[in-house]
Amino acid sequence: MVRFNFPRIKNKKSGFTLAEALVAIAVILVGTIAMVTLAVVLIRSANQQKGRVVALNLAQEGLEVVRNIRDNNWLNNQLFSEGMSAAQLAVPVFNFNNRYPTKPTWFLDLTIPNPKVYTSPIGSLFQEDSISVGLEETGYERIISFAYIYYDDLDNETIKSQYLYPPLPAEKLVGIQVICSVSWDDRGEARQLDLEERFYNWKPDALK
Repeated sequence: MVRFNFPRIKNKKSGFTLAEALVAIAVILVGTIAMVTLAVVLIRSANQQKGRVVALNLAQEGLEVVRNIRDNNWLNNQLFSEGMSAAQLAVPVFNFNNRYPTKPTWFLDLTIPNPKVYTSPIGSLFQEDSISVGLEETGYERIISFAYIYYDDLDNETIKSQYLYPPLPAEKLVGIQVICSVSWDDRGEARQLDLEERFYNWKPDALK
């Protein structure tokens, strides 16, 4: 009988060593931590952008309130800057449920010291006084400041944010500089956004 003796082939395959397993775990952990960190950064950035968008909309709304008041002053044959004092701050208040019978839907309140923005049960954002019931604070505050735009003795356009003495003649007052400031808390960090617009009296003959 012929016998064939083949060389025995050794199996070189073996399991992971402890060092290799630790390296693999370390790589997985580093990748996971990086992904979690990126997700946290993206979520935080999204929340910051959301807060800024809300603040921007509130500031733009405040400026539109002033624009509407100026236009209504013209329609009522009043000085365009009626109700806008350069020495006071104002809060744009929404006449919720007609609580102010003599006021329009939106008006500037120079007496309310509360600049907080509330949300109503239906989800709308607006400002009210401190005795409002059933409203929730949003964490935002909004306030409006004014400055007079007028021509000086050399007919140069000038801006002044305080009362002028003696008072300006109506013909020298050419506009109002309006700054709407919105502030809010972003995870313990104070944020503020300011929007500025100048409203000119381009209908100076409206007041007869």
